[in-house]
Amino acid sequence: MSSSHSGSQVGLVEAEPEDSSDFVHRTWRQGPAGRCWIKASPNPVTVAAVAMLAARTATLLTLLLATSSLGQRAQRPPRPPSSISTIQPKANFNAQQFAGTWLLVAVASSCRFLQEQGHRAEATTLHVAPQGAAMAVSTFRKLDGICWQVRQLYGDTGLPGRFLLQARGARGAVDVVVGETDYGSFAILYLERARQLSVKLYARSLPVRDSVLSMFEQRVQGANLTEDHILFFPKYGFCEAADQFHTLDGSTHRTVDRSLLSPFTATFELREDSRLEVSYAMIRGRRCVTWSYVLISGTQPGKFSVDNSGDWSLHPDAC
Repeated sequence: MSSSHSGSQVGLVEAEPEDSSDFVHRTWRQGPAGRCWIKASPNPVTVAAVAMLAARTATLLTLLLATSSLGQRAQRPPRPPSSISTIQPKANFNAQQFAGTWLLVAVASSCRFLQEQGHRAEATTLHVAPQGAAMAVSTFRKLDGICWQVRQLYGDTGLPGRFLLQARGARGAVDVVVGETDYGSFAILYLERARQLSVKLYARSLPVRDSVLSMFEQRVQGANLTEDHILFFPKYGFCEAADQFHTLDGSTHRTVDRSLLSPFTATFELREDSRLEVSYAMIRGRRCVTWSYVLISGTQPGKFSVDNSGDWSLHPDAC
């Protein structure tokens, strides 16, 4: 191969095309401004090889895309938002105005225990006291003729009218929303635990106006509940106070509460549906306190989920 240079001109570069199994036959030609390029003409054998390679690549790419698509479809869809997250609290909720005594009028819930044991409902009173942005709530009700008090703290969530009640048990905390109130006569509260929603109607005094009952029924329907889910509570026999032997702290066990605790017995019973029902009994004062829950078998032996909708009550007889 030889070349000659004359000023800025570039001579023709000559080369014999090689008749071999190269990727292409090459022909060198002179381009504009003295530059050279390669004109390639495909070899038939090479074209077949490239076509086969392209087909294999396309097949592999298709399999990869299909696998990726299957992986995406196999992912669990996101959980829908909880019912209570879509409920707006009372606009410009004022805890100071909400404070005081409220009487429980009715509860709407799909809770199995409430439906089965509703005939045992007792008159219930709520005492509310602001505690910063939170609310200290005491619930008073009679059990076997004895007044009991349950103290709870509706914790601040940063949004007025929306609270979080820390509760013990596998079902976790309780979300509370004051949905509607005029502060002076009625209040409608929403409570949700383990994605089970209930709606409660409270009043400052009884009887309640028909317009308030109609509003409550509309709110119940808006929560995907029906009139069959509504339980009305007694209108008489309310408690105003309870002694230290009949006071429970519904949020935490404190050191000062140790004197209120007593030894208790636990009974495990295998039901016909293969679930374990756990029943407890403990003496408080002169009364016997009993409570129970159900253990539901999981996929692995020895692992259970807890159904806390069981009964708790007091009995006059010894445990």
